[in-house]
Amino acid sequence: MPALNRFAADARAARAGQRQLGAATLAVVLLLFFVIALVSAYTSRNLIFEQRTSVNQYRASMAFETAEAGMEWATALLNGGRIGNNCTEAAAVAGSTSFRQRYLSIDSVSGAITPRKQVTNPAKELKPTCVWTGAAWSCTCPDDADPALVEPAAAGLHPAFRLRFTPNPREGVVRVQVNGCVRMTEECLDDFSDAPRDSEGRAQHTTLLALKPAVTTPPAAALTVYGNVVGGGAAVVQNSDAAAGGITIQAAGAVNTVGFTLLSAPGTPPARSVVAGDGTLVPNGLNLASLLALPAVPLNWDRVFGSVFGLAPATYREQPAARVLTCPNAGCRAALSGLVAANPNRVIWIPGDLVLESAGDVGSLPDAANPAVAGPATIVVEGRVRFLSPGVNIFGVVYTRSGNWEGSGTINGAALVEGDLTAGAAPTVRYDQSVINATRLSSGSFVPMQGDWKDFK
Repeated sequence: MPALNRFAADARAARAGQRQLGAATLAVVLLLFFVIALVSAYTSRNLIFEQRTSVNQYRASMAFETAEAGMEWATALLNGGRIGNNCTEAAAVAGSTSFRQRYLSIDSVSGAITPRKQVTNPAKELKPTCVWTGAAWSCTCPDDADPALVEPAAAGLHPAFRLRFTPNPREGVVRVQVNGCVRMTEECLDDFSDAPRDSEGRAQHTTLLALKPAVTTPPAAALTVYGNVVGGGAAVVQNSDAAAGGITIQAAGAVNTVGFTLLSAPGTPPARSVVAGDGTLVPNGLNLASLLALPAVPLNWDRVFGSVFGLAPATYREQPAARVLTCPNAGCRAALSGLVAANPNRVIWIPGDLVLESAGDVGSLPDAANPAVAGPATIVVEGRVRFLSPGVNIFGVVYTRSGNWEGSGTINGAALVEGDLTAGAAPTVRYDQSVINATRLSSGSFVPMQGDWKDFK
Protein backbone atom coordinates (compact mmCIF):
# COMPACT_ATOMS: atom_id res chain seq x y z
CA MET A 1 0.00 0.00 0.00
CA PRO A 2 2.68 2.53 0.77
CA ALA A 3 4.23 1.80 -2.66
CA LEU A 4 0.90 2.29 -4.35
CA ASN A 5 0.38 5.52 -2.55
CA ARG A 6 3.77 6.75 -3.60
CA PHE A 7 3.02 5.78 -7.23
CA ALA A 8 -0.30 7.62 -7.15
CA ALA A 9 1.33 10.69 -5.62
CA ASP A 10 4.01 10.70 -8.31
CA ALA A 11 1.35 10.38 -11.03
CA ARG A 12 -0.57 13.25 -9.59
CA ALA A 13 2.60 15.36 -9.42
CA ALA A 14 3.41 14.52 -13.07
CA ARG A 15 -0.05 15.48 -14.23
CA ALA A 16 0.21 18.75 -12.30
CA GLY A 17 3.56 19.50 -13.98
CA GLN A 18 2.08 18.76 -17.41
CA ARG A 19 -0.79 21.11 -16.70
CA GLN A 20 1.67 23.82 -15.66
CA LEU A 21 3.76 23.23 -18.82
CA GLY A 22 0.62 23.53 -21.02
CA ALA A 23 -0.35 26.78 -19.36
CA ALA A 24 3.10 28.24 -20.00
CA THR A 25 2.98 27.17 -23.67
CA LEU A 26 -0.44 28.72 -24.06
CA ALA A 27 0.84 31.96 -22.55
CA VAL A 28 3.82 32.02 -24.94
CA VAL A 29 1.59 31.29 -27.95
CA LEU A 30 -0.81 34.03 -26.94
CA LEU A 31 2.12 36.42 -26.56
CA LEU A 32 3.42 35.50 -30.01
CA PHE A 33 -0.03 35.98 -31.52
CA PHE A 34 -0.22 39.38 -29.87
CA VAL A 35 3.19 40.36 -31.28
CA ILE A 36 2.18 39.15 -34.74
CA ALA A 37 -1.04 41.13 -34.49
CA LEU A 38 0.93 44.25 -33.58
CA VAL A 39 3.32 43.72 -36.50
CA SER A 40 0.41 43.14 -38.89
CA ALA A 41 -1.36 46.26 -37.66
CA TYR A 42 1.80 48.32 -38.05
CA THR A 43 2.39 46.91 -41.53
CA SER A 44 -1.20 47.62 -42.54
CA ARG A 45 -0.84 51.15 -41.21
CA ASN A 46 2.27 51.69 -43.33
CA LEU A 47 0.55 50.25 -46.38
CA ILE A 48 -2.43 52.57 -45.90
CA PHE A 49 -0.10 55.51 -45.38
CA GLU A 50 1.91 54.64 -48.51
CA GLN A 51 -1.29 54.18 -50.47
CA ARG A 52 -2.59 57.57 -49.43
CA THR A 53 0.79 59.16 -50.15
CA SER A 54 0.83 57.58 -53.60
CA VAL A 55 -2.69 58.80 -54.31
CA ASN A 56 -1.81 62.31 -53.17
CA GLN A 57 1.37 62.25 -55.26
CA TYR A 58 -0.59 61.00 -58.27
CA ARG A 59 -3.16 63.77 -57.96
CA ALA A 60 -0.51 66.42 -57.34
CA SER A 61 1.38 65.26 -60.44
CA MET A 62 -1.83 65.29 -62.45
CA ALA A 63 -2.60 68.85 -61.35
CA PHE A 64 0.96 69.92 -62.15
CA GLU A 65 0.92 68.38 -65.63
CA THR A 66 -2.48 69.92 -66.27
CA ALA A 67 -1.22 73.38 -65.37
CA GLU A 68 1.84 72.84 -67.57
CA ALA A 69 -0.40 71.76 -70.43
CA GLY A 70 -2.54 74.86 -69.96
CA MET A 71 0.48 77.17 -70.19
CA GLU A 72 1.78 75.47 -73.32
CA TRP A 73 -1.71 75.57 -74.82
CA ALA A 74 -2.10 79.29 -74.12
CA THR A 75 1.32 80.12 -75.59
CA ALA A 76 0.60 78.12 -78.72
CA LEU A 77 -2.78 79.76 -79.27
CA LEU A 78 -1.33 83.24 -78.75
CA ASN A 79 0.91 82.48 -81.71
CA GLY A 80 -1.86 80.91 -83.76
CA GLY A 81 -4.54 82.04 -86.16
CA ARG A 82 -8.25 82.66 -85.86
CA ILE A 83 -10.32 80.41 -83.59
CA GLY A 84 -13.95 79.66 -82.83
CA ASN A 85 -15.60 79.59 -79.42
CA ASN A 86 -14.40 76.01 -78.95
CA CYS A 87 -10.79 77.24 -79.32
CA THR A 88 -10.14 75.31 -82.54
CA GLU A 89 -8.93 76.81 -85.80
CA ALA A 90 -11.58 78.74 -87.69
CA ALA A 91 -11.81 80.34 -91.10
CA ALA A 92 -11.48 84.08 -91.57
CA VAL A 93 -15.18 84.78 -91.36
CA ALA A 94 -17.15 87.54 -89.70
CA GLY A 95 -16.91 87.24 -85.93
CA SER A 96 -13.87 84.97 -85.79
CA THR A 97 -10.79 86.38 -84.11
CA SER A 98 -7.41 85.09 -83.10
CA PHE A 99 -6.76 84.06 -79.50
CA ARG A 100 -4.46 87.07 -79.23
CA GLN A 101 -7.13 89.47 -80.50
CA ARG A 102 -9.78 87.90 -78.30
CA TYR A 103 -7.96 88.22 -75.00
CA LEU A 104 -5.32 90.94 -75.37
CA SER A 105 -5.47 94.60 -76.36
CA ILE A 106 -2.15 95.98 -77.61
CA ASP A 107 -1.74 99.75 -77.69
CA SER A 108 -0.80 100.88 -81.20
CA VAL A 109 1.50 103.64 -79.90
CA SER A 110 3.19 102.31 -76.76
CA GLY A 111 2.86 98.56 -77.23
CA ALA A 112 1.39 98.14 -73.73
CA ILE A 113 -0.63 94.95 -73.42
CA THR A 114 -3.93 95.03 -71.54
CA PRO A 115 -6.09 91.93 -70.94
CA ARG A 116 -9.58 92.31 -72.35
CA LYS A 117 -12.66 92.12 -70.13
CA GLN A 118 -16.19 91.06 -70.84
CA VAL A 119 -18.01 93.73 -72.82
CA THR A 120 -21.34 93.23 -71.09
CA ASN A 121 -19.72 93.08 -67.66
CA PRO A 122 -16.38 94.97 -67.66
CA ALA A 123 -15.64 93.89 -64.09
CA LYS A 124 -15.32 90.26 -65.19
CA GLU A 125 -12.26 88.70 -66.73
CA LEU A 126 -12.27 86.44 -69.76
CA LYS A 127 -11.00 83.00 -68.73
CA PRO A 128 -10.51 80.22 -71.28
CA THR A 129 -11.08 76.78 -69.77
CA CYS A 130 -10.43 73.19 -70.84
CA VAL A 131 -11.35 69.78 -69.41
CA TRP A 132 -10.11 66.29 -70.26
CA THR A 133 -13.05 64.11 -71.31
CA GLY A 134 -11.13 60.86 -71.14
CA ALA A 135 -10.40 60.85 -74.86
CA ALA A 136 -9.59 64.47 -75.74
CA TRP A 137 -9.53 68.02 -74.39
CA SER A 138 -12.78 69.96 -74.59
CA CYS A 139 -12.23 73.73 -74.44
CA THR A 140 -14.17 76.96 -74.43
CA CYS A 141 -12.79 80.36 -75.45
CA PRO A 142 -15.55 82.84 -74.60
CA ASP A 143 -15.28 86.35 -76.03
CA ASP A 144 -17.95 87.94 -73.82
CA ALA A 145 -19.11 85.43 -71.22
CA ASP A 146 -18.09 83.15 -68.39
CA PRO A 147 -16.62 79.74 -69.28
CA ALA A 148 -19.35 77.26 -70.17
CA LEU A 149 -18.14 73.68 -69.80
CA VAL A 150 -19.81 70.67 -68.20
CA GLU A 151 -17.78 68.06 -66.35
CA PRO A 152 -17.83 64.76 -68.25
CA ALA A 153 -20.25 62.19 -66.88
CA ALA A 154 -17.88 59.26 -67.33
CA ALA A 155 -16.32 57.74 -64.23
CA GLY A 156 -12.81 58.67 -63.17
CA LEU A 157 -10.86 61.87 -62.79
CA HIS A 158 -11.27 64.63 -65.36
CA PRO A 159 -8.48 67.16 -64.94
CA ALA A 160 -9.16 70.71 -66.07
CA PHE A 161 -7.33 74.00 -66.35
CA ARG A 162 -8.33 77.65 -66.49
CA LEU A 163 -6.17 80.61 -67.36
CA ARG A 164 -6.34 84.34 -67.04
CA PHE A 165 -4.22 87.27 -68.19
CA THR A 166 -3.11 90.09 -65.94
CA PRO A 167 -1.30 93.27 -66.96
CA ASN A 168 2.41 93.85 -66.50
CA PRO A 169 4.00 97.30 -66.27
CA ARG A 170 6.57 96.44 -68.93
CA GLU A 171 5.57 97.21 -72.50
CA GLY A 172 5.09 94.16 -74.68
CA VAL A 173 4.78 91.81 -71.69
CA VAL A 174 1.73 90.07 -70.23
CA ARG A 175 1.36 87.84 -67.18
CA VAL A 176 -0.41 84.51 -67.57
CA GLN A 177 -1.76 82.42 -64.69
CA VAL A 178 -2.99 78.85 -65.10
CA ASN A 179 -4.84 76.79 -62.53
CA GLY A 180 -4.60 73.03 -63.00
CA CYS A 181 -7.11 70.90 -61.08
CA VAL A 182 -7.73 67.17 -60.90
CA ARG A 183 -11.47 67.77 -61.09
CA MET A 184 -13.51 70.37 -62.88
CA THR A 185 -14.79 72.35 -59.91
CA GLU A 186 -15.30 76.10 -59.85
CA GLU A 187 -13.86 76.28 -56.33
CA CYS A 188 -10.52 75.05 -57.64
CA LEU A 189 -10.47 76.45 -61.18
CA ASP A 190 -11.49 79.98 -60.30
CA ASP A 191 -9.31 80.45 -57.23
CA PHE A 192 -6.22 82.35 -58.42
CA SER A 193 -5.26 83.43 -54.92
CA ASP A 194 -2.00 82.48 -53.23
CA ALA A 195 -3.79 80.63 -50.44
CA PRO A 196 -3.40 76.84 -50.49
CA ARG A 197 -6.57 74.85 -51.02
CA ASP A 198 -7.84 71.91 -49.00
CA SER A 199 -8.93 70.04 -52.11
CA GLU A 200 -8.02 67.03 -54.19
CA GLY A 201 -5.14 68.81 -55.86
CA ARG A 202 -4.31 72.11 -57.52
CA ALA A 203 -1.21 73.43 -59.22
CA GLN A 204 -0.76 77.00 -60.36
CA HIS A 205 1.71 78.03 -63.05
CA THR A 206 2.48 81.70 -63.62
CA THR A 207 4.78 83.13 -66.25
CA LEU A 208 5.52 86.31 -68.16
CA LEU A 209 5.14 86.17 -71.92
CA ALA A 210 6.93 88.78 -74.01
CA LEU A 211 6.10 89.67 -77.59
CA LYS A 212 9.11 89.25 -79.88
CA PRO A 213 8.11 91.76 -82.56
CA ALA A 214 7.93 90.78 -86.20
CA VAL A 215 10.02 93.85 -87.06
CA THR A 216 12.60 94.85 -84.45
CA THR A 217 14.08 97.86 -86.25
CA PRO A 218 11.32 99.70 -88.13
CA PRO A 219 12.31 101.14 -91.51
CA ALA A 220 12.64 104.92 -91.71
CA ALA A 221 11.93 105.09 -95.44
CA ALA A 222 9.28 103.80 -97.75
CA LEU A 223 11.94 101.87 -99.68
CA THR A 224 15.11 100.64 -97.96
CA VAL A 225 17.79 99.08 -100.15
CA TYR A 226 20.90 97.38 -98.75
CA GLY A 227 22.79 97.98 -101.96
CA ASN A 228 22.41 100.29 -104.99
CA VAL A 229 19.21 101.51 -106.59
CA VAL A 230 19.50 101.20 -110.36
CA GLY A 231 17.26 103.61 -112.24
CA GLY A 232 15.31 103.06 -115.39
CA GLY A 233 12.10 101.74 -113.91
CA ALA A 234 8.84 103.54 -113.32
CA ALA A 235 8.64 103.04 -109.59
CA VAL A 236 6.58 105.37 -107.44
CA VAL A 237 7.92 105.87 -103.92
CA GLN A 238 5.92 107.99 -101.50
CA ASN A 239 6.48 109.12 -97.94
CA SER A 240 4.38 112.14 -97.08
CA ASP A 241 4.73 111.59 -93.32
CA ALA A 242 6.63 114.67 -92.16
CA ALA A 243 6.83 113.33 -88.58
CA ALA A 244 8.65 110.26 -89.91
CA GLY A 245 11.09 112.38 -91.88
CA GLY A 246 9.49 112.07 -95.29
CA ILE A 247 12.30 109.77 -96.52
CA THR A 248 11.32 108.02 -99.73
CA ILE A 249 14.48 105.97 -100.42
CA GLN A 250 17.25 105.00 -98.02
CA ALA A 251 20.12 103.03 -99.55
CA ALA A 252 23.50 101.74 -98.47
CA GLY A 253 24.87 102.47 -101.95
CA ALA A 254 24.20 104.82 -104.82
CA VAL A 255 20.68 105.81 -105.89
CA ASN A 256 19.70 106.42 -109.48
CA THR A 257 16.14 107.69 -109.59
CA VAL A 258 15.84 108.11 -113.35
CA GLY A 259 12.27 107.18 -114.22
CA PHE A 260 11.20 107.15 -110.57
CA THR A 261 8.43 109.30 -109.13
CA LEU A 262 9.27 110.47 -105.62
CA LEU A 263 6.57 111.99 -103.41
CA SER A 264 7.66 113.33 -100.04
CA ALA A 265 6.24 115.61 -97.36
CA PRO A 266 4.70 118.85 -98.64
CA GLY A 267 7.39 121.38 -99.51
CA THR A 268 10.19 118.81 -99.69
CA PRO A 269 12.01 118.55 -103.05
CA PRO A 270 12.05 114.92 -104.26
CA ALA A 271 15.85 114.80 -104.36
CA ARG A 272 16.03 115.83 -100.69
CA SER A 273 13.91 112.84 -99.68
CA VAL A 274 16.58 110.35 -100.77
CA VAL A 275 19.33 109.15 -98.43
CA ALA A 276 22.14 107.47 -100.40
CA GLY A 277 25.41 105.94 -99.21
CA ASP A 278 24.05 105.40 -95.72
CA GLY A 279 26.70 103.39 -93.90
CA THR A 280 24.41 102.83 -90.91
CA LEU A 281 22.59 100.19 -92.96
CA VAL A 282 25.75 98.07 -93.13
CA PRO A 283 26.47 96.00 -89.99
CA ASN A 284 29.63 96.78 -88.04
CA GLY A 285 32.71 95.07 -89.40
CA LEU A 286 31.37 95.00 -92.97
CA ASN A 287 31.25 97.42 -95.86
CA LEU A 288 29.10 97.72 -98.94
CA ALA A 289 31.74 96.11 -101.16
CA SER A 290 31.90 93.04 -98.93
CA LEU A 291 28.12 92.77 -99.02
CA LEU A 292 27.84 93.03 -102.81
CA ALA A 293 30.93 90.93 -103.62
CA LEU A 294 30.35 87.82 -105.72
CA PRO A 295 29.97 85.08 -104.86
CA ALA A 296 27.76 86.42 -102.11
CA VAL A 297 28.55 85.52 -98.53
CA PRO A 298 25.28 84.35 -96.94
CA LEU A 299 26.54 85.04 -93.43
CA ASN A 300 27.03 88.71 -94.28
CA TRP A 301 23.47 89.03 -95.54
CA ASP A 302 22.21 87.13 -92.51
CA ARG A 303 23.70 89.91 -90.39
CA VAL A 304 21.77 92.47 -92.43
CA PHE A 305 18.62 90.41 -91.90
CA GLY A 306 19.29 90.27 -88.18
CA SER A 307 19.68 94.05 -87.98
CA VAL A 308 16.05 94.37 -89.11
CA PHE A 309 14.37 91.41 -87.43
CA GLY A 310 16.64 90.70 -84.47
CA LEU A 311 17.04 87.02 -85.39
CA ALA A 312 18.97 84.92 -87.86
CA PRO A 313 16.88 83.97 -90.92
CA ALA A 314 16.65 80.27 -90.02
CA THR A 315 15.50 81.11 -86.49
CA TYR A 316 13.07 83.73 -87.72
CA ARG A 317 11.47 81.25 -90.10
CA GLU A 318 11.01 78.69 -87.32
CA GLN A 319 9.48 81.05 -84.78
CA PRO A 320 6.07 79.99 -83.39
CA ALA A 321 4.11 82.72 -85.18
CA ALA A 322 5.59 82.08 -88.64
CA ARG A 323 3.65 80.51 -91.49
CA VAL A 324 5.39 79.23 -94.60
CA LEU A 325 3.74 79.52 -98.02
CA THR A 326 5.33 78.05 -101.13
CA CYS A 327 4.26 80.13 -104.10
CA PRO A 328 3.99 78.32 -107.47
CA ASN A 329 5.11 79.92 -110.71
CA ALA A 330 1.48 80.41 -111.66
CA GLY A 331 1.01 82.72 -108.69
CA CYS A 332 -0.37 82.67 -105.14
CA ARG A 333 -2.05 86.04 -104.61
CA ALA A 334 -5.36 84.54 -103.46
CA ALA A 335 -3.65 81.95 -101.25
CA LEU A 336 -1.46 84.63 -99.67
CA SER A 337 -4.45 86.88 -99.08
CA GLY A 338 -6.34 84.05 -97.39
CA LEU A 339 -3.35 83.08 -95.27
CA VAL A 340 -2.87 86.65 -94.03
CA ALA A 341 -6.59 87.00 -93.27
CA ALA A 342 -6.69 83.74 -91.32
CA ASN A 343 -3.52 84.53 -89.36
CA PRO A 344 -3.56 88.13 -88.14
CA ASN A 345 -0.33 89.34 -86.50
CA ARG A 346 1.67 86.40 -87.82
CA VAL A 347 4.72 86.31 -90.06
CA ILE A 348 4.53 84.93 -93.60
CA TRP A 349 7.66 83.34 -95.09
CA ILE A 350 7.89 82.70 -98.84
CA PRO A 351 10.69 80.17 -99.59
CA GLY A 352 11.08 81.14 -103.28
CA ASP A 353 9.64 83.87 -105.47
CA LEU A 354 6.49 85.73 -104.55
CA VAL A 355 4.35 85.68 -107.69
CA LEU A 356 1.22 87.86 -107.57
CA GLU A 357 -0.84 87.04 -110.61
CA SER A 358 -4.25 88.57 -109.91
CA ALA A 359 -5.63 91.86 -108.69
CA GLY A 360 -6.74 92.10 -105.08
CA ASP A 361 -5.66 93.03 -101.56
CA VAL A 362 -3.24 91.21 -99.31
CA GLY A 363 -3.85 92.30 -95.73
CA SER A 364 -5.43 95.57 -94.74
CA LEU A 365 -4.86 98.68 -92.70
CA PRO A 366 -4.91 98.04 -88.94
CA ASP A 367 -8.22 98.58 -87.20
CA ALA A 368 -8.19 97.90 -83.47
CA ALA A 369 -11.93 98.42 -83.26
CA ASN A 370 -12.57 95.75 -85.87
CA PRO A 371 -10.41 92.66 -85.31
CA ALA A 372 -12.26 90.88 -88.10
CA VAL A 373 -10.14 92.71 -90.68
CA ALA A 374 -7.04 90.97 -91.97
CA GLY A 375 -4.64 93.65 -90.72
CA PRO A 376 -1.14 94.30 -92.08
CA ALA A 377 1.25 91.48 -92.91
CA THR A 378 4.96 90.91 -92.38
CA ILE A 379 6.19 89.06 -95.47
CA VAL A 380 9.72 87.74 -95.97
CA VAL A 381 10.52 86.61 -99.51
CA GLU A 382 13.62 84.53 -100.15
CA GLY A 383 13.48 85.15 -103.89
CA ARG A 384 12.04 87.84 -106.13
CA VAL A 385 8.81 89.81 -105.99
CA ARG A 386 6.96 89.47 -109.29
CA PHE A 387 3.87 91.59 -109.82
CA LEU A 388 2.06 90.01 -112.76
CA SER A 389 -0.96 92.21 -112.14
CA PRO A 390 -0.83 95.95 -111.40
CA GLY A 391 -3.96 95.67 -109.27
CA VAL A 392 -2.21 93.99 -106.33
CA ASN A 393 -2.25 95.92 -103.04
CA ILE A 394 -0.13 94.66 -100.14
CA PHE A 395 -0.61 96.17 -96.70
CA GLY A 396 2.42 95.47 -94.57
CA VAL A 397 6.20 95.28 -94.50
CA VAL A 398 7.77 93.29 -97.33
CA TYR A 399 11.39 92.16 -96.99
CA THR A 400 12.93 90.48 -100.02
CA ARG A 401 16.30 88.76 -100.21
CA SER A 402 16.57 89.50 -103.93
CA GLY A 403 16.35 92.87 -105.70
CA ASN A 404 15.28 91.49 -109.08
CA TRP A 405 11.73 92.75 -108.80
CA GLU A 406 9.33 92.57 -111.72
CA GLY A 407 6.16 94.38 -112.71
CA SER A 408 4.10 96.95 -110.89
CA GLY A 409 2.02 96.54 -107.77
CA THR A 410 1.47 98.52 -104.59
CA ILE A 411 2.94 98.08 -101.12
CA ASN A 412 1.36 100.15 -98.36
CA GLY A 413 3.75 100.19 -95.42
CA ALA A 414 7.39 99.71 -96.36
CA ALA A 415 9.66 97.59 -98.54
CA LEU A 416 13.21 96.41 -97.79
CA VAL A 417 15.56 94.86 -100.33
CA GLU A 418 18.79 92.91 -99.85
CA GLY A 419 21.32 93.76 -102.55
CA ASP A 420 20.78 95.98 -105.59
CA LEU A 421 17.29 96.92 -106.74
CA THR A 422 17.57 96.34 -110.46
CA ALA A 423 16.24 98.36 -113.36
CA GLY A 424 12.82 97.56 -114.69
CA ALA A 425 11.12 97.33 -111.30
CA ALA A 426 8.05 99.53 -111.20
CA PRO A 427 6.34 99.04 -107.82
CA THR A 428 4.47 101.67 -105.93
CA VAL A 429 5.64 101.86 -102.32
CA ARG A 430 3.73 104.09 -99.91
CA TYR A 431 5.09 104.64 -96.42
CA ASP A 432 2.47 104.05 -93.71
CA GLN A 433 3.47 104.52 -90.09
CA SER A 434 0.35 102.79 -88.72
CA VAL A 435 1.17 99.64 -90.70
CA ILE A 436 4.78 99.66 -89.54
CA ASN A 437 3.72 100.19 -85.92
CA ALA A 438 1.39 97.22 -86.15
CA THR A 439 4.20 94.93 -87.33
CA ARG A 440 6.49 96.29 -84.62
CA LEU A 441 4.08 96.31 -81.67
CA SER A 442 1.35 93.75 -82.37
CA SER A 443 2.86 91.16 -84.71
CA GLY A 444 5.37 88.46 -83.91
CA SER A 445 5.71 85.61 -81.42
CA PHE A 446 4.97 85.44 -77.71
CA VAL A 447 7.80 83.72 -75.86
CA PRO A 448 8.29 82.96 -72.12
CA MET A 449 10.60 85.27 -70.23
CA GLN A 450 13.21 83.97 -67.85
CA GLY A 451 12.15 83.78 -64.25
CA ASP A 452 8.73 82.16 -64.62
CA TRP A 453 7.59 80.25 -61.58
CA LYS A 454 5.33 77.42 -60.57
CA ASP A 455 3.39 77.02 -57.37
CA PHE A 456 1.73 73.89 -56.10
CA LYS A 457 -1.29 74.41 -53.91
